[in-house]
Formats: sequence, structure tokens, C-alpha cells
Amino acid sequence: MEQKIYLLSQGAKHKIITFDIIESWNLCSENVLKVAIHNLLKKGLFFSLKKGVYVIQPPFTKEIVIEDPFYTAQSLFNGYIGFSSALYIYKLMDEIPFTIFISTRNHSLSKKIGEYEYKAVSLGDRFSGYVQKDNYLVSNLPKTFFDCFYIPEYSGGYSNILRAVYRAKMTDKEWYEFLYYCKQEGSAFYQRVGYLLSLLKKPIPILKELKKHTKTAVKLDPKTGNGTLNKEWKVIDNIGKKQLMSWWYHGGA
Repeated sequence: MEQKIYLLSQGAKHKIITFDIIESWNLCSENVLKVAIHNLLKKGLFFSLKKGVYVIQPPFTKEIVIEDPFYTAQSLFNGYIGFSSALYIYKLMDEIPFTIFISTRNHSLSKKIGEYEYKAVSLGDRFSGYVQKDNYLVSNLPKTFFDCFYIPEYSGGYSNILRAVYRAKMTDKEWYEFLYYCKQEGSAFYQRVGYLLSLLKKPIPILKELKKHTKTAVKLDPKTGNGTLNKEWKVIDNIGKKQLMSWWYHGGA
């Protein structure tokens, strides 16, 4: 029975299969099926992703093999692919991410499987703005950039985000959708985003709208020390233009 289940499972999408699918084959009783799956897990031919979800493994492998880390992430957590993982799917980031980010409504958790770390990030009321792209549920482009600016450390930092924005060439409609997502944020968020986008020296239709929210001076990075005040945006740049635009100085986007 174990061999039959294992062979039939080979056709599963990205080698991920559920107990319910196997049970629907009507191969045996539920109890016999549970014993067979338990034995497959024990032999390392199945790896348990979560209750009732399994990753099919090649025979004789010592390391956990993941065929598609993004599809695996969506099988692990209920949500959409976001942050640097979304940038990679949109081909706006060159480096292969070994931390896969999934945006969720109310669930935060990290799990290491094989060479990848899977990180669920709870966005609460900000959980919105996602589309189906190829095999994945992923944040749309405006929401991807909002999420990245909202939690920049999950996106490789501001320099990586700016390079991705420069590459993306968003339409005016997409920029105004980005502005819509900003509306629940405070003035400091508008100021930081406005200042950062202004560094790109390219036409961005929402810059005037962002500037309307400029109030008291804020640090670009609240966690570090002082820097140079940009009077236009009232942003204290404590990172530095040279670091923020390092990708440009080293050969452009």
C-alpha cells in the first residue's frame, strides 16, 4: 500500500499532496491509510509540511527537497506572497530569496524547512491587494511596494526597494492605488516614502499628494542616530543618499 500511495503521489503539483486527496483515491480504509502515511513519513519518502499536507521526497535523500519554495509557502500558510518574495516573482530583484514571506491577516510564524525559511507576517487590516500570478497568490504591484515601505527590513532595505521601484515603471493608475493603501498611515510614513521616491529623479504622479502630509521632522530610520535634514520633506536622512542609491552608483538598475 505504501508503494502504491508513493507512486500515485508523484504526479502531485510541485510534489505537494494532502491527506484528503490521497483518501479520495479510495485505496483502503482510513485507518490503513493513516498507517501507510505514517510509515512513508518514517522512511523519509513523505515530509510533513503541516497536518494533512505532505511534501513528496526522492528516495534515499538525506536533505529535505523542496521543488518550488513559493508554492510550498502557500501550502504552509494561508495568505499571499509578499515583500522581497513578491519583488522576486515580479522580476524586480535579482537575488534568489532564501526567506519566503507570506502576508497573512492575523498569523505570524517562522519555520525553517531545508534551505529555506518561511515567514508568515500578520498585516491585520492591511491584508489586501493581491492577485493570482502564474501559480501564486501574490500582492499586486502597488500593494507590494506599500508593504515593502511599511516593513522595509522584509524587503532588503530601502536601497533594494528603490531599485525595484525604478525597475517597475508603474502606471499612474498603479501609483494612485499605492496612494490609496497609504491613507491609513500617519504623516511620518508619507514623508519617508515621499523623500525616498524623490531620490529617483523621475516623474512620479503622487509626489505632490505625499508632500501635503509633511509635518514635523522625522528620522528616515527611527532606530538609528542623527543625519542630514531634508528641508523639503522634513526627513532626517540618517542612512545617506550614497547608501540608498548604491545600486545606481554601481551600474544603474
